[in-house]
Amino acid sequence: MDTFNDGFTELSYLNICKKITEGIYENAIHSPSNKNPNYQTKGLKFNFVNESSVNAMARITGEYDEIFINTGTVTEIIAWIFSAFSNPAMYSFIGKTSSENNMEVLAKYDHPTKAIHLTGTPKDKTRYSVAFSTALLGIRFICMHELGHLLNGHAYLIKDLYGVDCIDMVLKEKLYSIGLSNEYALDRRTMEMDADAFAISSGISNLDGLINDNSDGFLNALFHPLQIYELWTFAVHSIFLMWERLYPTSYDSRSFYLPNLARQRLNISAAKSTIDSLMQKGYIKYDALERQSIFLYMESGVKQAEHFFNINKSTKFNYVHDFEQDKVYQKYADEVLTHWNKNLRKRLEKYSRAVLFNPNGMDF
Repeated sequence: MDTFNDGFTELSYLNICKKITEGIYENAIHSPSNKNPNYQTKGLKFNFVNESSVNAMARITGEYDEIFINTGTVTEIIAWIFSAFSNPAMYSFIGKTSSENNMEVLAKYDHPTKAIHLTGTPKDKTRYSVAFSTALLGIRFICMHELGHLLNGHAYLIKDLYGVDCIDMVLKEKLYSIGLSNEYALDRRTMEMDADAFAISSGISNLDGLINDNSDGFLNALFHPLQIYELWTFAVHSIFLMWERLYPTSYDSRSFYLPNLARQRLNISAAKSTIDSLMQKGYIKYDALERQSIFLYMESGVKQAEHFFNINKSTKFNYVHDFEQDKVYQKYADEVLTHWNKNLRKRLEKYSRAVLFNPNGMDF
């Protein structure tokens, strides 16, 4: 595994994501809410892997927590978001679309220079700025998902119980080819949902901070500052669409993952409950109308992501309709939520160094 963690420029996506992840890790470790001294480590080792496939991994090695992000994960997200904003029909109210030519942007990581090379970018400066920030929101979700596996104790629990020292973002093998139990598969499915919830709650706190700060001014290009929630959902939902196309999942008691679109359905539910809990506790300050606007923006982000994906990849994703009609979905979603509430959440308290997600309200 060809890994690296330096050599890129300060403004590189690679450096920005590394610094963000390391900062949140350090804040969590030193937070008063971390009351678990038994699982302190020497710190986080954040690594990129020189690999074009879309994947990431969290693991514990010796005395360190480690995260590995494939460069292909970063380049695919950048290319997709930049392609969307190079299409004049996408978010046409942002910037000037007259110069956009519906270009498909490709991105490739160059290892000798530690740089990401693009075949193009959105022509309009405003659209480029918004695309850059939107892509960063998507990549940040990946990093926070992996951080959730570490800070919420997943990697420690599966090592203690199953002798497994790493958690892959994408693992095609099923249980019967690995030789682990159905109980492990259910634990893994539930941990994936918890890592998503960690990334969701972190993302919402980040969005609220960006709205209150707006130091780089890119929110001024939006119809309304709260529309950043739509761009965030657009980026995250695009990632799940990408995974479903590259690594189709199914409802299977031996699978480590719920289908990607089912996960995203639960993610949106988690996002809404997190916003409500943060509002109730006074951590974020939105009124009822703003709350409703945020929820509508998130739903629009899903629709826009699927619209653009279906046009460009000749797919037929329609997750809202599909899961309203899907009887099996509720069974598996309920299984994961029940397992979390009755079993896994309690077991993770021994290992967790962060506040664990509570569907009935976040305990901040």
